[in-house]
Amino acid sequence: MIDRLRRSIAFARHMPVEKLAWRGWLTLSRRLALRAPPSLEGPMPLLTAAPPAPVFAPRDGMVARTDAGWCFTFIGRSLAVGDPVDWALPGPGPRDQLWRMNLHYMEYLEELGAEDGLALIRQWIAANPPYRPGFWHDSWNSYTLSLRVLCWMQFLARHRPEGAWTADIAASLVQQLRFLIRNLERDLGGNHLMKNIKALAWAAAFFDGREAQGWRARAIRLLARELRAQILPDGVHYERSPSYHAQVLADLIETRHALGGDPLGGALDRAIAAMGQAVADLAHPDGTPALFNDAGLTMCYAPGECAALAGGARRQRVFAYRDAGYFGAHWPELSIVADMGRIGPDDLPAHAHGDIGSFELSAGGLRFIVDQGVHEYVAGPRRDQSRAAASHAVLALDGADQAEFFGAFRCGRRPTVRVDRWEARDDGFVLEGRHDGYAALPGKPVVVRRIAASPRAIHVSDRIMGATDRTASVGLLLHPDCRVELIAGGAAIHRETVTIFVKSALSLTVETAEWWPDMGHRMPTTRLRLTWPGGSADGAFAIGLSADDLSGAM
Repeated sequence: MIDRLRRSIAFARHMPVEKLAWRGWLTLSRRLALRAPPSLEGPMPLLTAAPPAPVFAPRDGMVARTDAGWCFTFIGRSLAVGDPVDWALPGPGPRDQLWRMNLHYMEYLEELGAEDGLALIRQWIAANPPYRPGFWHDSWNSYTLSLRVLCWMQFLARHRPEGAWTADIAASLVQQLRFLIRNLERDLGGNHLMKNIKALAWAAAFFDGREAQGWRARAIRLLARELRAQILPDGVHYERSPSYHAQVLADLIETRHALGGDPLGGALDRAIAAMGQAVADLAHPDGTPALFNDAGLTMCYAPGECAALAGGARRQRVFAYRDAGYFGAHWPELSIVADMGRIGPDDLPAHAHGDIGSFELSAGGLRFIVDQGVHEYVAGPRRDQSRAAASHAVLALDGADQAEFFGAFRCGRRPTVRVDRWEARDDGFVLEGRHDGYAALPGKPVVVRRIAASPRAIHVSDRIMGATDRTASVGLLLHPDCRVELIAGGAAIHRETVTIFVKSALSLTVETAEWWPDMGHRMPTTRLRLTWPGGSADGAFAIGLSADDLSGAM
C-alpha cells in the first residue's frame, strides 16, 4: 500500500494543475450528466455543398458479411456481432474495452458501399443514445467519437447520398460534435487531443453556419497551442512512438486539408514537413515503423504514404533527432534505428517503455533485431513485459527497471538521459549516452552505452558506473523468420538468403520468446541473451554481415 501510494505521488507530481483540474471537471460533469443530461439539441447547421474528400486511401480487412450477420476483425480478433449489431460485444470490462472501442470507431465504413454503410450508421444511432451509464467508456468516449464522426463525414462525402436520406445522420453528427466540444480531452492531451482537433476542423468544413465557424475557430486555437506543446524542435512527436508520430502526422495532414490550408502562418506546414522527414527516417527498409515505445506495424498509415503526403521526404543516410533521442542510419546493406532519449513527456508517460539505449536492426532489407512491441493496453503481465527493460535490447539489471512503470499507462520514478557524444558521417556514426534509471539501487549504478555503426557492422559496449552485484544482461529479440546457429564466440543468424553474425566474449544463450508486432498479435520467436555476472562493469558485443566485419570485436 505504501509503495503504491509513493508511486502514485511520483506520477501525480508531474501532472500540470490544468490537466488535473480538467480531469476533475470531466469526471464530475459525467456523473452529473447521468442525473440531468445536458441538452445537445438546437438549430441544425446546414450541410456544405462541397464537403472535403478523404485524403488517405481506404483500408480493408476489418469487416465481412456472413449468413449470421456482420463479422468484425480488430486487434487480431474476429467476432460475429449479428445484424443488427450487438454494440455491447464482446462484453463489459477493461480486457475487451479496446475491441469495443474499435467497434464504435466505425473505421470499417471505408470498406462498405452506400447501402450497408448507411444501415450500420443508423443501427449505431438507434442503439447508442448519449448519457447512458458508462457512456464515456466506449460509445461516447471523446477519442472514439472523434474517430467515428470523421469516418461518417468521409463516408458521406465519398458516397454523396441524397440529403433526404442523411438528415437523421447529420442530426446525430451535430449532437456528437456538441458533446465533443464540451468534453475535449484536455486532461490527456497528446494524440487524443489531436484527434479531437481534427474532428472539429473536419466538421467545420462539412457544415455551414455560425456554429460550424465556432468549431473551426476552436480547432485553430487548439492546434496552435498543441503544435508548440507536442511537436519537438526536431520534428518528432513528443510521445516518442514512431507509430503515434505517424498517426499525429496523418491527423495534421487531414486537419490542414479540412481547413483549406495553413491558418497558422506557416507553422502547420513546417511541422508537417519536419514530421514527414522523421517518419521516413524512423521506418525500416520494409516500409514499416520502428517499434519503440507503444507501437505497431499497422497501428498507423504506412510511413511511406505519410511521408509522400507530407512533401515526399526520403530517408537520410545518417540521421539524428536529438530532442526525441532517435539516431540511426540507412545504408544499402544495413539499417539501424537507436533510441537514446527520454522515455516520453513527463505529463504523458502512457506509451513509454524502458528502452533507453535500445536499437532495431535490418540487414539486406529484412528485419533481424526487433523491439518487443505491444500486445495489449490492459494492466497485467503482458503489459508489464512490453514496457520492461529486460524485453528490449538494453542493459538490464536483474530485478530492476529503467523506470517505475505501473498500471496500464502510469509511471512513477523516471530516468534522466544524456547524450554525451554524437559523431556522424556517411560511412558511420558513434553514439554514446547514459541514464540513471538504476540509480535508486544500492551503489547508485549509472549505465553508459556506446554504439559505433558502419555500413556493414555495429559495435555496442556497455559500462556500469557505480557498484552493483546484480546480474547484467542484454536481450536481442529476433524476427520470427530468423534461425539461430550458435558458433564459436557468438552466433550466426539466418533469414532467407541473408546472414548476420553476433560476436561477444559474454555468455550467450538462446531463449524462447514472443514478438508482438501489432496489438493482439503474438508470434513465437527467439531471443539471444548476453549475460555477465554481478560485479562486472563492462560488456560488449558486435553484429555484422561477415566475420571480417567483426574483426577486433570483443
